[in-house]
Amino acid sequence: MSHNEIDLWYEVKGNRIVDAERFKEVAPDDVQFNGDFEFTTEEGKLRAFTENYHDENSARAVLEPKLRDWEKALLLKRIRIIFRFARATVLDKSEEDIRQSVTISVSPAELVVSPGLVSVLPMQKIPLPSRPMKDSELAQTMVRKLQDLEDSNKQSWCAHAYSILTEIENSCEGGRKGAREKYNICKNVLDKLGELSSQNDPDYNRKTKGNVKRFAPEELDWIKQAAEIVGYRVVEVEYGFNLDDLPLITMDCLPKLKLIPISREHATFDI
Repeated sequence: MSHNEIDLWYEVKGNRIVDAERFKEVAPDDVQFNGDFEFTTEEGKLRAFTENYHDENSARAVLEPKLRDWEKALLLKRIRIIFRFARATVLDKSEEDIRQSVTISVSPAELVVSPGLVSVLPMQKIPLPSRPMKDSELAQTMVRKLQDLEDSNKQSWCAHAYSILTEIENSCEGGRKGAREKYNICKNVLDKLGELSSQNDPDYNRKTKGNVKRFAPEELDWIKQAAEIVGYRVVEVEYGFNLDDLPLITMDCLPKLKLIPISREHATFDI
C-alpha cells in the first residue's frame, strides 16, 4: 500500500440534461473496482478514492480505462454521459501534519449540455463492467447514427433508420441474410424496417418514389424502435458481448403492426 491517499474527481457530463440526472439514479450506492478504488457520487461529480498508488498519474492510468467501459455500459441503457477528469487531491500520510501536505491537480471542464428527451427505462443499478469492453470503428459509427436518430424529430426518422439498416447490411456477409449469424437479428425484422423506412409518405418519406402511402402512427413509432433495437445490438456485439448471451431479435421483440404483407421481393420465413 502506498503512503499516499488519492482522491480523483470527475465531472459527470451528460449529452442531454436528463442523462446526468439518470446517472444519479442508476449509479450503485457502493462501488468498488478490484479493491483499488472506492466511489461516491455527489453534486454531479464522481469521486474515486484509493490508497494503492504513489501518484495521481499511476492511479488515473488504471482507473480511466475502466471509466470508459462504464460509459459504454451506460450508453447501452440509453444514458449518454462521460466522466471528465476535474481534479486530484493527494495526501502524504507520512507527514506528521497531513493538512500541510495537500497537493491539487486541476483540469478545468465546462459543462455543455443540450435539452432532449429519452425513453423511460427501468432504473436498475448499472455497475462498472467486470471485464474490459472492446470498441471498433463500426461501433462508433453506429453510436453516432443512433444518437442522431434519438435527437431527431419524426420527419427524419425514416432517413436515420435506413442509414442504420444500410450500415448493418454493409457489415454482414450476404447483407440482411447474414445479420442472424453475426448479430442474432432475424432477416424479416430488417426487411420490414427497410420496407417501412422507404415508404412514400410526403410528410415523412426518405425519398419520393412509388405510390403515395401514408404512415399509420404506430408504423412511425415502430420504425424508430426497430432501428434502435437492431442498432444497439450491433454496438453490443462490437463491444465484445458474447452472441450466445444476446437474445434473438424477432418481430415479437417489437410492437405489433397491422398485418400488411411484405412485398414479394422481400418475403421471408425467417423466424
